[in-house]
Amino acid sequence: MLSTAAVGIDITDQQVSIVCLKKYLKTVRLLAAEKCLLDADKPLTEKSEDISSFINEFFKEHRISAADIYIGIPSDRVIFREIELPLAVKENLASTLAYEMEKYVPLSAAEVYYDYQIIAEDKAREVLTVALSVVKQSDLEPCLKVAASLDLTASGISPGSAGAANSFMRDEKGNGISRMVAFADGGRLDLAVLRGQALIYAKALPAGPVGGPDEKRAQQIKALLDRFGDKDGHVPVYLHALDAAEDAAQQLEAAAPKAYQGTKPPGLDLLSSQYIPAYGLALQGFDNAAVHINLMPVDRRKKPNKTPLYVMYGLAGCLLLAVLMWAGVFVVKQQALLNHLDQKLAGLRVEAREVEQLRSDIDQLQSRINRLESLRPGNTYVINVLMEITQRLPVNAWVRDLKISGNEVRIFGSAASASDLVPALEASPLFHGAEFISTIRKTRNNQEFYRIGLQFHQEKLK
Repeated sequence: MLSTAAVGIDITDQQVSIVCLKKYLKTVRLLAAEKCLLDADKPLTEKSEDISSFINEFFKEHRISAADIYIGIPSDRVIFREIELPLAVKENLASTLAYEMEKYVPLSAAEVYYDYQIIAEDKAREVLTVALSVVKQSDLEPCLKVAASLDLTASGISPGSAGAANSFMRDEKGNGISRMVAFADGGRLDLAVLRGQALIYAKALPAGPVGGPDEKRAQQIKALLDRFGDKDGHVPVYLHALDAAEDAAQQLEAAAPKAYQGTKPPGLDLLSSQYIPAYGLALQGFDNAAVHINLMPVDRRKKPNKTPLYVMYGLAGCLLLAVLMWAGVFVVKQQALLNHLDQKLAGLRVEAREVEQLRSDIDQLQSRINRLESLRPGNTYVINVLMEITQRLPVNAWVRDLKISGNEVRIFGSAASASDLVPALEASPLFHGAEFISTIRKTRNNQEFYRIGLQFHQEKLK
């Protein structure tokens, strides 16, 4: 498929934010973004119908018929635990966590939905570090009701802070260090603690005094820094926001002047910072997300679409058939080429035997020339001229008459192609001025009669 779509839906007590992303090859683009304000005084169970209607209307308005949908819930309804387990339980980690759930939260596995992410493996200590996320079934039920009312099946439910973390880490990958990411949503400040590429803790701090210091919020930020910092208590703090968010920046800098690293905006040009969690949730549909927390029961999740798989199998079968056909045609062509080459080789063997016979005749003529030179030393240049002509003329050219007068030579004979003779003679350093002295005539056996006159350099014969 050339493009895929993913939708992130962030649900809070105050509003619903939706972001639809489209991925073309490797480029992620913003297709649409909208939000709907909610009555914060009503419980989510009474607002589920309004939320579902708003989301379905968004689908219809933007013609979204197929997409991976991820819903975000308030992070203060999720319990986060960072636990260590023996490395041997890795193969049965899910069942081990379910069996020991009451060790980590005051609830049984039958009362919660949970997910986990492996943070690190220490093979020397044989210890597995896991980030566990747990939500009460009763707290998730309103969100599941919303998901069931949607025109499209949702793929998962995650904490809203996971969306903010994914947005923050899209272009920044951790190397195991802890970082705190702050996201300002109106008066509320959400804090997410990251270790490597895992979300290990999230906390929502309520709104404080407008325009003034908030000592309680500062104390909570310092407590988190002390809890999750390194051995020296250091952990960098970032404000992930699109706009200035001056109040949040000032509070972070006042609470952690050494740890605060400034504001880091999201990689995509969103309309407002309020869309950041929904944007990060949508990234989970493209495997671009570092944090994958899915608290939705498996039986309620969107089933994988097998159509692309079937299309891939069909294309693979067609490709295999095309390869086999190409291989068959290639083998047939190669066999025909080999047969053709065998025929050519047989003809070349015949020509090679003829060449060998000509070479033998040339050796005999050379022997006779040598004898003539020894008998008439004064006419040696005549023999040299004759030898040069013999070497320059092609094998399919014959000399019937040769006359030498001074340094001028007249040649009469026949050849398969008389036009090739003059360039061949001119190529000799001994001859010059080669030209036809009469027109070329054709014979009955397709030969050409020729008469050529040329001159030779006598000084080169001495």
